[in-house]
Amino acid sequence: MFDFRLLLMLALWMTTSAALVSTELDRRYSLERVGVLRVYDNSDGLFVEPVSQAFREYFGQNGRFLIQDLGKADDVVSRSKIPYPRLIEDREILGQIARTTRSESIIRVKVLKEGTKYVFTIDWLHAPQMDGLTSETFEVPEPTQGKALGTAEIKDLVQRALDLMVSRLPFIANITGREG
Repeated sequence: MFDFRLLLMLALWMTTSAALVSTELDRRYSLERVGVLRVYDNSDGLFVEPVSQAFREYFGQNGRFLIQDLGKADDVVSRSKIPYPRLIEDREILGQIARTTRSESIIRVKVLKEGTKYVFTIDWLHAPQMDGLTSETFEVPEPTQGKALGTAEIKDLVQRALDLMVSRLPFIANITGREG
């Protein structure tokens, strides 16, 4: 006859052994320190300031993340012989930027004019391998003649994209401790 007590003890042992505390895993998947790269924009920098301002406002109001200053990295990157659009796609270089700035993740923004629209792509990459955590793409039609593209509209679209991206991150809060 089968002993159910043995099965119950085995199941209990398997669940407790799987929940062992690992500070290395906590450190590895912490997403608190975020580096935001300079926006790439193939429209003569038209969207650099509104997108940057949207990021500053968004993360300024969100206490979950600490924005790392990438100023020194931006200086080095801007002097590079590699064109900026290629450079921000290079996982090795992005990993070096993350390590240098102690960022646990990097956000990369590309705004490309394609015909009569602008395509915004925001990628959130996890350091050090620069694996994609989440990505959001949206389009903004070029304004008709005589109308201007509103900065407030761009900021709102970027912040809504960030809301969606944060909701897709693997953790909703910072783990401050565990018992184990």
